Amino acid sequence: MHDEDLLKRSLASVLHPCTQMKQLETLTLLRLHALPGCGEFVAGQPVSRAALLAVEGEDGREYWLGFDKFYAITRYNRSLHYALAVYRLSREIRSARRMGH
Repeated sequence: MHDEDLLKRSLASVLHPCTQMKQLETLTLLRLHALPGCGEFVAGQPVSRAALLAVEGEDGREYWLGFDKFYAITRYNRSLHYALAVYRLSREIRSARRMGH
């Protein structure tokens, strides 16, 4: 499968992580951002599926990998932008805590 075909098919899927990581790793032309769940293990096995997400950022289109924890956020509110805002807010809170604020 060509990168363009895989990209279209993966982006057309739901927010649930259902695309094999091995397939997504072939998308070498994309700079991917990982959301919560990256590198985690389920039942002793590395996470093997993700959702490929595309959003318009300040510098153009950004591609993100969403895992189970990110999907859990979208179960409360199905908006991709809401879930990304929750994620970004959590990063800011974590950073402020580390700095002692």
